[in-house]
Amino acid sequence: MRYVLIAAIVAGFGVVGGAEPKDPAYTSKTFQDILGRVITRDKDTDAILLVKRKEDAPAAPYPYSLRFSIRADQEGNGNVDIVIHGDVKWDKTYERYFLKADDAIRKELGNQKKLEAAKEMAHKKYVEEQTKRIHELTGGKLKYGMSREQVEAVMGKPSRFEDAQASFGLFYPGMVLWFSNSGEGLDDVRLTKKDK
Repeated sequence: MRYVLIAAIVAGFGVVGGAEPKDPAYTSKTFQDILGRVITRDKDTDAILLVKRKEDAPAAPYPYSLRFSIRADQEGNGNVDIVIHGDVKWDKTYERYFLKADDAIRKELGNQKKLEAAKEMAHKKYVEEQTKRIHELTGGKLKYGMSREQVEAVMGKPSRFEDAQASFGLFYPGMVLWFSNSGEGLDDVRLTKKDK
């Protein structure tokens, strides 16, 4: 009797004190609803990108599709935080769920991890290519990531400034220097037609 009681206490502590055991029969109805509204998946990782908004959600400013985000709970207990939202820039949350993970959720977490790794690799490649490009087009005077102030210290004041929401351009004779508005600095150099 004593061993049965100890085993029951240990088994109960495993559920109360740590992560809940995986129940292969458990299926999240909420996540199944989300899966039924998926519009777009990443072609390489199969990660969910866009989800159709619910019928009772306001249409403005996103009349049809919303972005999908998922992350594992920070406490490591097998739960997830799912957010369905507008464009990251405005971060308007339409739906948010804190769910116990099932097999479909765990699969999606894996897909999203693959997507993030692919994005990091693509960004690293982009930075390498842009670093080389900027060096070549400016004769080594400018470097990828330089601030506007650093560029103006080298090039002087631009003849024109153009704001394009996600980026802005400084116009110099023969070239336009494009900067990221997200704080990453000099992002690209474009030669004007007369110098091509």
